Amino acid sequence: QPVPSADPGYIVYFFDQSDDVFADNVNAVKIRNLNIEYYTEYKNFQKEAEIEEVLLRHKIPFTRFEAYVDSERCWQIAYESEVIISE
Repeated sequence: QPVPSADPGYIVYFFDQSDDVFADNVNAVKIRNLNIEYYTEYKNFQKEAEIEEVLLRHKIPFTRFEAYVDSERCWQIAYESEVIISE
C-alpha cells in the first residue's frame, strides 16, 4: 500500500513471500519474491528506464506491471522478481 502522506514520485520495495529450496530439513537456498513499486503523478518514461537499467545491470529478471490508482491519483509501476539471498 502506498504511504498516503507521501508525495507521488517515490519508490517502495518489499519481500512479500519466500520460495526457499529445502534439503535435509533445512532451508538450503533462500529465495525471496522482490517487489519494487514506483508511484508517480505523471508518467515518467525516463525514470522507468532508469529503474529497469539498474535491474538489468544487476541481472535481476523482472516482470513489469502498471496501473493508474484512482484513489491516490497516481500511476503505480510495479516490478516483480525472485532473488536468491546468499550469505
